[in-house]
Amino acid sequence: MNKLRLGIRKVLLLVAILVLIIGVVYVIRLQKIVEVLPLGETLKNIPDNISITKVDDRPYIKYTVKDYFNIDLVKERLYEYFPKDMADFLYYYRECQFIGGEVGSGNPEQEEMLSKLAQSYCIDFKSIEKTIEKKYLNNPKLQDMVKMQNEIDSSNSLNNYSFLWNDPKRESGVLNKYIEAKAQYVLETVKEQMQGFDVLVANNADSKKLDAAKYGLGVQKSYLDDVLYEIDRLHPITRKEIETLRDNKEFIKRAIKI
Repeated sequence: MNKLRLGIRKVLLLVAILVLIIGVVYVIRLQKIVEVLPLGETLKNIPDNISITKVDDRPYIKYTVKDYFNIDLVKERLYEYFPKDMADFLYYYRECQFIGGEVGSGNPEQEEMLSKLAQSYCIDFKSIEKTIEKKYLNNPKLQDMVKMQNEIDSSNSLNNYSFLWNDPKRESGVLNKYIEAKAQYVLETVKEQMQGFDVLVANNADSKKLDAAKYGLGVQKSYLDDVLYEIDRLHPITRKEIETLRDNKEFIKRAIKI
C-alpha cells in the first residue's frame, strides 16, 4: 500500500511540474506578443488578416531614407513573382527597350555607352521566349509574362505593371518591405518639415517660403495616402504612427493638395 501511495505521489508531482512548465511557456509567449505592440495597443487594433503568430514572428526593422530609395521595386518584385528564367528575360527585355529609347541623343560618348549596354542587355529574345513558352506551357505566370512584355512595349509606367501589386493576400516580402520603408520615410520627413515650418512661422517668413514648405508637406501627404492604401502591410508599431499622422489636423491643414 505504501509503495502504491508513493507511486501516486510521484505521478502527481510530475503532473504539477508539467503544468508549471506550460504556465511559464504561456507567460513568455504572452510577453513576446505584448513586446511587439506599441504602448497602449490592444489585440483588437490588429488587422483581422494578421494573426498573432505572424505579428510575433515579424521583428520591427528601422529603415533609413537611403534604404527606401535604394529599393529597386520592379526588379526585386520581378524575381519574387516570376521563375528566375522568366524574370531574367523580362528584366533584360525592359532594360533593352529603355536603352533603345535613349539612342539618338547626338552625344558620341553617350552613344558609345548605350551601344555597350545594348550588347549586354539586347539578347536573342525570340529564341529565349520560345524556350520559356515550352517550359511553362501550362503555367499561368506565362500569361503574366506576355502581358508585361506588352506593357513594356507600350511604354507603360515603371511602377504600373499589372503584376507588380498583384498580391491580394499581402504575402510579398518585397512589397511589405517597400511600404514599411516608405511609411518610415514619410514619418521622418514630415517630422522634419513640420519643425522647419514652425521655424518659418516664428521668423515671419514671406509667403513664397511658406508656400514652398506647404508644397513639400503636400508631397508627403500624397505619399501618406499611398501608404494608407496598403496600411495592413505595416508593422503594428509603424501602423500606429501612420494612423496618428493621418489624424494630425495641423499637418493636414498645412499640406497643399498635390
